[in-house]
Amino acid sequence: MSPLMLEVPAKKEFIPAIVSSTTSGKFLVSTGLTADLMIRTGVFESSPSDLDKSIGPLFDLAFDLSKRQKYPNIFRDATSAFDYVQKTSGFKNQPHLILIPEKLAKDSMNNIFGSDNLSEKNYDVYYKSCAKLTRCNTSNIVFLSNPEFVGLHTRLMCGASSILLHNVKLGISFINQLMNFVESFVIWAHSCVLDSDESISYLMGRGVSESQINLHKIGYVGGSFEADSKLDPYHNVCCGDHKKSFLWCDSCIYNEWSSGFSTPGSRIIGNIVLPLTSLTRKVVGFQLRSIQGKNYDSFLSKKSPEAFFFGASIAVEHIWKNKSAILVEGPFDQLVVERLVKKNVLGLTTSSISKSQKRALARLVSRVYLGMDYDKAGREGVENFIKYSSEEFECEELKYSSIISGVKDPGDLWKLLGDTRFKQRFSNIGM
Repeated sequence: MSPLMLEVPAKKEFIPAIVSSTTSGKFLVSTGLTADLMIRTGVFESSPSDLDKSIGPLFDLAFDLSKRQKYPNIFRDATSAFDYVQKTSGFKNQPHLILIPEKLAKDSMNNIFGSDNLSEKNYDVYYKSCAKLTRCNTSNIVFLSNPEFVGLHTRLMCGASSILLHNVKLGISFINQLMNFVESFVIWAHSCVLDSDESISYLMGRGVSESQINLHKIGYVGGSFEADSKLDPYHNVCCGDHKKSFLWCDSCIYNEWSSGFSTPGSRIIGNIVLPLTSLTRKVVGFQLRSIQGKNYDSFLSKKSPEAFFFGASIAVEHIWKNKSAILVEGPFDQLVVERLVKKNVLGLTTSSISKSQKRALARLVSRVYLGMDYDKAGREGVENFIKYSSEEFECEELKYSSIISGVKDPGDLWKLLGDTRFKQRFSNIGM
């Protein structure tokens, strides 16, 4: 039998590194060396052909590590990403390799790298003559320096594999694909909310704290935001052709969706922006809420994962720790419960839980608390979840409507009870 762990000689600057776990296709962040200066990596059963499938998740985790650690290696353009690796490596012929998403269209590739900077050698495409472009199952564009500087070590033995990626901070740079539109819109809208007294007043009136506004990057559409489709890696020749609208990139879809037969972004001015995130902390879309009424709308990236919620990027740590999750309808119910009761709360965008959301939760929790609205749709959502999911989860419904007539959701109850009594009402959750 193969060993479950291997030890690889390393330097202090290699840490933090990304290593394979003992579970196929899974990776961990290693933050320390052994006493004899080794990095310990896991060994998992895998054939050589399966290793290619692991490259995408490996570099997606490297990107997440850079983002969490605030490394200066995430950029919006190819020139900056290229120059960073060249500077940190100290060699003019670096980076030597660029990983690009498998489905990146040729037009988008020319927009990102500049057609004048691309050349062909033996049927391979190179950027600035030295960096070979290779298609891979990555979510972002990845610039890599030479193998000695950024160590991607793989080892095969008796049908098992081990992978180690070190020097993420200095040997790698990224072009963040989501920053081309969805995430850049969320960041822009968040900057607008900080300058809008009307939106701040509205959010406070819904029970949202100032720290939550910043934590969740809640925003406000303070003007017309037009997405630059030339920066979208999936922009293609079908964009603008209404007979092929299913092939449009996110930027072009947004520009038409938000225009209201006028300029892009004009239809949604004055709305609150509530980011929707996955359990891997990726921003995949946003929900809009009108300040003037109860109207709402949502936008989702075509590349969004199957399961998303409001508040997932913040709640996932607490969900993992408690092995339980509280489900409520909508962002504002989520924010009130998060602030006053428990942090392991997720906001649904409908009154029911989808199959993909249920599958995602099943990997993390054993108990689910249901706090859906006390209306027909909410009651059906609770009943169906308990009926079809009781074998997978311990289910408990949050009872609140019987306290005061007319209360149909946690937000209504908070308005009537206030912070202290609302907190007391749910103090036993998870005890």
